[in-house]
Amino acid sequence: MKSLLYYLLTCCLISLTSDLNGASGVFEYYLNTQNDAGTLFHGNYGGGTSFEGSNLGTLSNLGESQIISVTGIKTFQNSGDDILSARINYRVWKSDETPGPFIIQNLPQFGSTQMNGDKEWQTTNIDLSSNITEQGTYFVEVYFDATGDNNGFQFTIFESNNGNNFTASFVVEETVLPVRLESFSAETHLNNINVFWTTLTETNNEKFNLYKSSDGENWNHLKNVTSQYGRSKSKNSRYQVIDDNPYYGINFYRLTQTDYDGTTTELGIASIHFKQVDVTIYPNPFIDRINIKLPQSQLYHTHIIDMAGKVINNHSFRGDFYQLDLQDLTPGQYHLNILNQGKNIIHSSIISKLR
Repeated sequence: MKSLLYYLLTCCLISLTSDLNGASGVFEYYLNTQNDAGTLFHGNYGGGTSFEGSNLGTLSNLGESQIISVTGIKTFQNSGDDILSARINYRVWKSDETPGPFIIQNLPQFGSTQMNGDKEWQTTNIDLSSNITEQGTYFVEVYFDATGDNNGFQFTIFESNNGNNFTASFVVEETVLPVRLESFSAETHLNNINVFWTTLTETNNEKFNLYKSSDGENWNHLKNVTSQYGRSKSKNSRYQVIDDNPYYGINFYRLTQTDYDGTTTELGIASIHFKQVDVTIYPNPFIDRINIKLPQSQLYHTHIIDMAGKVINNHSFRGDFYQLDLQDLTPGQYHLNILNQGKNIIHSSIISKLR
């Protein structure tokens, strides 16, 4: 079964009259269902297999989509009426639940209104499975309506399958995954990068494995995180890892999980750009010393590099302030690099020593 099933409601013309109590209906419509099992066809001119009561197919897991595509919608109006909108109304519910209210989807107008007031409406795709979180049998019910105005009187005309709504069903099967991930992201915080992920469900998940990379190809192990629930099944768990040694520039993070039988599954990749931290260096130019002010207290390293690219001075210090003695340098310009405790550059600037 394909992961994406298209149900085409085609060539639907909504007939609107100024007699609000009179008969008004869809005088031409077609419903096509395309899937691996073949094509179901239904139209009010006869032929084909009826859509009513049909099983539209089976989704093999909760990640697949069940989509209807509404196309070819046209409205026409009698004298005195003004058609304001065409809409599709639909609802989806699980077989053991009570049907909820209809969701109303306005169809955008396509092109210009014709001289006689006729209008066409754009093709619109609707994912019927977007809010489905459990396996089971689901029912779908669809109908069309249009809103209009007649000399200030607002009205709605319902148009569907000769007065009846379109109804059908489909099945969702759940492939049991050890982890269903809801989100995976990273954000900077001072000199660190915080990596977060949230799971929708976990089943027999032993641990998560987090890796990092500066190019998205070569990976270094960052940390293992034990599942909060282990062998039991859980819902909506949140995890966080602090990377206190980020790369200068793009940082990639790759997340996997490992079952108790040793099977490992890839879960996703997140990336973030780590820029220079807010560093204050003064005075610059200087005579014999410079002061370095950083936003966070930790271990830092400084490298002084001459214009030929040679490191001629280096220091290490712990804290958020340091006075660097450079009285032995000859006057001129130098590169100052500040590195974090993992010896990744977090700041780079040019400093000048006066004569």
